Amino acid sequence: MDFKQITISFGKEAIPFLIWGLLLMLAIENLSFLPFKKEIEDVFFESAAIKTICVLFSMVILASGLYLLIFGASEVVWWKELIVQHVVNAPAKFGITFSAVAFGLFNGLAIAAALSGYKSGAIHVFLMSLYLVFIALICWMATAVIANGQLKSLISGSERIVGIVMIVASPLLLWLVLKTA
Repeated sequence: MDFKQITISFGKEAIPFLIWGLLLMLAIENLSFLPFKKEIEDVFFESAAIKTICVLFSMVILASGLYLLIFGASEVVWWKELIVQHVVNAPAKFGITFSAVAFGLFNGLAIAAALSGYKSGAIHVFLMSLYLVFIALICWMATAVIANGQLKSLISGSERIVGIVMIVASPLLLWLVLKTA
């Protein structure tokens, strides 16, 4: 997963959901007769999606840390590549995709809120969407730490220490992020 590929993927997934989020929120505002209006608003204003993304974020950091602790800088062989691909990269890719979708929907909500006159709410939702970009970036960095050629020189010789730090940081970051989400 290189940074350019992830950035393009994030943009391709965020833009359509920005449009859908904007249309949905503007439709809710103008179609107050809908019997399920309250349920749709509850979904948007709950932070369940953010909390799910935060759990994925924690899993990616934990998986990367465990990989570094167990394998360190040892030679990459086919079965280790399978572990990276299916245990570390899979939740990271899903976390990045989920972050992109939530980013688009949150910005659609922010635009709809601003157009409806809720300026402070729009700013709050927009700032939360930037938080999702930060989470997606950290997910990518956690996988890049163990990938060949990416950030390897940064942790050269101290892979196991970085792994321990990531393992310890995972529940702490999860607690912090869930408290602020």
